[in-house]
Amino acid sequence: MGNAIQYGDRTPVTLTAEEANGAVLLAVHNGGAPIPPDVMQSIFEPLARGSGDGGAHSIGLGLYIARAIVSAHGGEIGVRSSSDQGTTFTVRLPKLDSTDSAPTASATR
Repeated sequence: MGNAIQYGDRTPVTLTAEEANGAVLLAVHNGGAPIPPDVMQSIFEPLARGSGDGGAHSIGLGLYIARAIVSAHGGEIGVRSSSDQGTTFTVRLPKLDSTDSAPTASATR
């Protein structure tokens, strides 16, 4: 939400949550200029920053950390961005029922 407010234009920021196919889906959407294609390729990498004034105050770890947290919970994170539809970040997390245990992350070196 913070990135959408900081980097989007003055249009409303929306947050939606829904349950579908055994998962919880979260989406954050804002209007404004799209994320440039060269930035999209590395947006979830450490120390990656977008262009514009807002990026000057960031060290570029927020989306990297978000991806690590989502991944550790067995989920996925993604982004779509275009000039006509704005920018939407989506998170998909597996839904656990009361008999399930938390997913475990496997460490790779």
